[in-house]
Amino acid sequence: MYLRAMTTALPPLRLSPGDADALLFDLGRVVIDIDFTKVLACWAGHAGCAPADIAARFAADDVYFDHERGKVSDEEFFENLRRLLGITISDEQFLEGWNSIFAGEMKGIVPLLERASQHLPLYAFSNTNRPHVAHFSKPYADVLGHFRKVFLSCAIGLRKPDAEAYDHVIKAIAEARAHGDLSENAEYHAAKERQSFIEGRVLELEDQMGRADVIDISKLSGTSVKFGATVTLVDEDTDEERKYQIVGDVESDAKHGKISLSSPIARALIGKSKGDTVEVAAPGGARSYEIVKVEFK
Repeated sequence: MYLRAMTTALPPLRLSPGDADALLFDLGRVVIDIDFTKVLACWAGHAGCAPADIAARFAADDVYFDHERGKVSDEEFFENLRRLLGITISDEQFLEGWNSIFAGEMKGIVPLLERASQHLPLYAFSNTNRPHVAHFSKPYADVLGHFRKVFLSCAIGLRKPDAEAYDHVIKAIAEARAHGDLSENAEYHAAKERQSFIEGRVLELEDQMGRADVIDISKLSGTSVKFGATVTLVDEDTDEERKYQIVGDVESDAKHGKISLSSPIARALIGKSKGDTVEVAAPGGARSYEIVKVEFK
């Protein structure tokens, strides 16, 4: 199978019979324009600093790559950004900036895709992450509808330029072609994607329920921090008060004060009691907090 990959802005496309079996496109700066300066401007605005102050600190490190592979949670990714950038903003503010990266469709891409799709099936493969997928899927549904399938690194657990990632995509396309590639329109593809997502989510929930123990937090008690506890902390440097409830990974919601049992903050708190001081890694260095209340409600 011969596959032509489109990973940069394209010149006029000229295809001859037999040149390729399919066309594989990237999304960023090929189909959808992106502007990272908008991300930095948003974050800097929330942090009260200049974009240049944080631009040099941003790095695509292992946490960044694993976030694109779907192996790192959004909460962990944003916590790593706080450490790298040296700014203290909320997960919600990080998400706002993170999703501001999209800058519209690339100029001229729609007629090119329409013309190319008359000759060959089109596919896309993007290194991306769950928040971006959730954000761009609806506003860019029309242009994405030109593709028989969009392969997402966070869904398949693999990212470019790893050879294993391309092998996975090429194999999937070859299998689709061998079976006649039934996804002849965007509606069919969208329905199959929704079905696949729902089935996968059902299996995930069934697995979690099969392994879960039901815990009534209102019946828990004690003076030390453990799963289910709501902990009130005071920053020893700023006297700022924070309140967190320690929950499971599925229930975690940082913007509502619910943190995962596996998060760095929760790990530092477990086993401690009122009056204890804990040290938590934070942007610019470790911060110390005093535990002023432990309750179960």
